[in-house]
Amino acid sequence: MLEPWLERRDVRRHNRAPTGVAMDHSDKTISSSLIGFGREICGDLSAAESREWLVTNGLGGFASGTVGGQLTRRYHGLLIAALHPPLGRTLLVPKFDEVVEYDGRPYPMATNRWRSGVIEPQGYRRIEEFRLEGMSPVWTYACGDALVSKTVWMEYGANTTYVRYRLERASRSVRLPIKALVNEKFLALCRDFGPENVGMMTGDASVNPRAPAAYSKAR
Repeated sequence: MLEPWLERRDVRRHNRAPTGVAMDHSDKTISSSLIGFGREICGDLSAAESREWLVTNGLGGFASGTVGGQLTRRYHGLLIAALHPPLGRTLLVPKFDEVVEYDGRPYPMATNRWRSGVIEPQGYRRIEEFRLEGMSPVWTYACGDALVSKTVWMEYGANTTYVRYRLERASRSVRLPIKALVNEKFLALCRDFGPENVGMMTGDASVNPRAPAAYSKAR
């Protein structure tokens, strides 16, 4: 199951010293995270894709990827569910492709490397900062004069990944269309794992939403 939502908050700047340290001086960020990277790393494709993150759910399921957002390994994805814990790991949702629509312009957040070698879109170029809050990865994207953050974590003991988007700063309204890329077909999952173990949710209806594994189709 995937749970995306968008928040907006009033941001006020405070002159406070950071309570943590970055990995080295060149990547120093103003945050309380012990691990953080700025544009020097996030805006460099090879550097960003060589650094990875991982969150788990205690069942054998996990979400993982790269700092730059591109998927470089077979086990990268937003929801790798353990359908028969701790076994039966199945990639259900590889990623979200998001586009911030702001001030009449689109700002893609995603980064995709195609078989031809072309990188499109190039959302990594908009990453202002990557950091860990606890064990959760957080990205901050600069879209014009707006800042949008994205946080990923998993619910302990459930095959559920949460993706939170927060509007940190903006001078006008923002739209955020999200395309979820789904890897498995509902009927195939039902055949392989039993209909009682698989659920599906769309914007209009739901099927067995409390199943151990569920995926959603939404935009």
